[in-house]
Amino acid sequence: MGGRGCAAGCDGNRLRHGFTDTQLNRKFRKHGHEFGDITKEEYGLRAIKFRDSEENSLVKKFTTKAGNTFMYNTETNEFLLHKSSGEITTYFFPTDGVGYWTRQREKYETQ
Repeated sequence: MGGRGCAAGCDGNRLRHGFTDTQLNRKFRKHGHEFGDITKEEYGLRAIKFRDSEENSLVKKFTTKAGNTFMYNTETNEFLLHKSSGEITTYFFPTDGVGYWTRQREKYETQ
């Protein structure tokens, strides 16, 4: 996982597939169907791959003063939020795409 470990905020859950076990279960139940017929592990691995991608013309990123990084892929409509530890807190396809991304930037970018 690129050397990213579980920070104190993991509440005793080990970090697996970029998420704590609790978050992976919760987020896969909520968003897994958006990704087609994939397993929970595939969902987590896909999230890690996106988390670790570099910013470019399609992948947009910003990091808050608290160290939370927001990411959005303008081509695939993937949205991800992760902590400075690398722990992924959410990964999904926003229903309103770039509009969701724009609102997140407006709300959190300067925090």
